[in-house]
Amino acid sequence: MDYCNLLTNSTLKMKNSMIRELVATTKNIPDLISFAGGFPAPATFPKQILSELYLDVVNQDGYEVLQYGASEGDRILKQALIKWEGFPDMTADKMLITVGATNGIYLYSRVLSEEGDVILCEAPTFVGSVVSFEATGAELIGIPVLADGIDLEKLQSKVSALRKQGRKIKFLYLIPDFQNPSGVTMSLKRRKEVLTYCIREQIHILEDNPYSRLRLSGKTLPTLYSLTKTDFGGSDIVTEIV
Repeated sequence: MDYCNLLTNSTLKMKNSMIRELVATTKNIPDLISFAGGFPAPATFPKQILSELYLDVVNQDGYEVLQYGASEGDRILKQALIKWEGFPDMTADKMLITVGATNGIYLYSRVLSEEGDVILCEAPTFVGSVVSFEATGAELIGIPVLADGIDLEKLQSKVSALRKQGRKIKFLYLIPDFQNPSGVTMSLKRRKEVLTYCIREQIHILEDNPYSRLRLSGKTLPTLYSLTKTDFGGSDIVTEIV
């Protein structure tokens, strides 16, 4: 049976995942140190500690942890993450546990975007997210990254031009800390400027935050999400992926 005739337009437009290709080409090669993807050094994996923890959890709570769990994520895990991340005013019902950050990015974009919509992002940006965005059929438009973060003037100009054309801008995707692949960290001043602008223009922000805890020097900057709670009256303009 030819299933091609049954596939949706968005499925037909899907491309091969660059992340999958990177993993496939670097897997099981002895002594290879690959900089093609964000692969942690295996020597840093705490195998012994984790194996002991897994054993303790299964022995003590095996009937519960081996059973089907809540689709939105385990309650105890959510409480631990809220404490670990120090999210201001976060509650478990506002958090969704996903199978990796890219899965969360895909779900977010799938819920909000469809063919003809626009998703704005930094240029360049994380290739895994690009694949997720393109799968929705939306048009991805990049805004250049400067030394202190996304070029705000060009963002404003692009938004104005798109709205004059009647285009729907669904959200702005940002990686404020150690942006992938540029490595740029958005300054505190630029973070506040971007939030001020997006709140005024009602442009939702998807904040991808996989790297902030990798800082080796300098001062840790507040995430866009946390700034909305402390400096912008509790605005819900930002969704954070951790």
